[in-house]
Amino acid sequence: PRAKFVHIPHPIDARAWQLAPDDAGYVAYIGRLSEEKGLKVLVAAARLTPKIKYKLIGTGEQEAELRALSADLSNIEFCGFKSGAELRGLIAEARLLVLPAVWYENYPISVLEAKAMGKIMIASRIGGLPELLPDELLFKPGEPALLAELVQRWYTASPAARHEVGLGLRRQVEQVNDPHRHLAAITALYESLV
Repeated sequence: PRAKFVHIPHPIDARAWQLAPDDAGYVAYIGRLSEEKGLKVLVAAARLTPKIKYKLIGTGEQEAELRALSADLSNIEFCGFKSGAELRGLIAEARLLVLPAVWYENYPISVLEAKAMGKIMIASRIGGLPELLPDELLFKPGEPALLAELVQRWYTASPAARHEVGLGLRRQVEQVNDPHRHLAAITALYESLV
C-alpha cells in the first residue's frame, strides 16, 4: 500500500564538494555512453548549437555509433572514462551539465554532485529527475530542439544568474541530502518497525 512507502533521499556531504562558479565554457555529459542516456538527442542538440562546445565524459557500448553520428561536428569532444580529481575538475570547469535520459532515471548521484558544486544541470523530465531539479532546467525527453533551447538559454545567461541558480541547487543538497538527516530518517524508520 502507498501508505507504507517511505521516501528517504540519498545522502551526499556537500562540504566535500567545493562551489565552482567559474567555468571553461563547455557543456558536459558525464556517464555511460548507452542508449537509455539519450545521447543521440544530445548530439542532435549540439548540431543545433554549433558555437557551444560539448564534452562527453564516459565510455559505453554506444560510443562508436555516437562518434560516427557526430563525425562532422567540431563542437563535440569524447573524453573517455574519468574519475577522482580529474573528473571533479571536469565538472568544476563545465558551464552546464546535461542528462538527456530517454529511459527512467531514479535518483542519480551525479545530479547531486553537480548541484553540490553549484552547477546547473539540464535534464529530461522523466523518472526521478523532476524531483531533483526545478522545472526551468527540465525538458521533454527525446526532443533535441527543446534541449538545445535550454542549453542556449542557460549557456548565455549572465554569470550572476547562473551563480544564483547554482547556489539554490547547492542549498537543496545541503538540506535535503544532508547525511545526518539521512541517518536520522533511517534510524527513525528502523525504530518504528521494532
